[in-house]
Amino acid sequence: MLHKTRGIVLHYIRYRDTSIITKIYTERFGLQSYIVNGVRSKSAKSKIALFQPLTLLDMVVYHRENSINRISEIHIGRPYHSLHTEIKKSSIALFLAELLQQLLHEEEENTELFDFIFDGLTYFDSQSEAYENFHLQFLLQLSRFLGLEISSHIDILKEVEEHETLPPQSEAFGEAIDHFLQSAWHESLQITNAQRRTILDIVLSFYRYQLGIKTDSKSLMIFRDVFS
Repeated sequence: MLHKTRGIVLHYIRYRDTSIITKIYTERFGLQSYIVNGVRSKSAKSKIALFQPLTLLDMVVYHRENSINRISEIHIGRPYHSLHTEIKKSSIALFLAELLQQLLHEEEENTELFDFIFDGLTYFDSQSEAYENFHLQFLLQLSRFLGLEISSHIDILKEVEEHETLPPQSEAFGEAIDHFLQSAWHESLQITNAQRRTILDIVLSFYRYQLGIKTDSKSLMIFRDVFS
């Protein structure tokens, strides 16, 4: 049976000569894998650019439970203006896409989580300045959709401190962490690159100990180089 759904591309791998298998977080079915035939051939109707990380799609898909499915129709759902073309934004996007691959597992509808990711990425793309903290705000607020009980920075620092030595003056970053946990997308906060890196290290350590994700990815190293 065919179904309409929006989707957010997370990743793809090459499959045979001209095809791919792509992982897409969908509005109706959660995380799904799709085979897309011939997408890497010159005559492909669906271009490989549609499957860049975090591309927002409108799709008509075949769906069977516990199966790699196929896409009947696919279009850009909301075109990006800068997320894939500006080096700082694209490095953030690659970093977040890699983390989302590890954090999103459910193969079922979760409209609130989908809307949070979709709306956040749309806002991020629209900003021409003051977006350097987006990844911190995104990751901290994402936690509430993943079943992590965080009421304030104290919960985060306490968890990390049980496993490793906290960076010097970590408590001083508590106000910023609380801001990112509670603020709307447009509520910016001025912090330095050094403070940003320290907060990110704390947040990633929290996710690592809570959910067992890997945080030493190539995209993170590139991300840090761009913002150094």
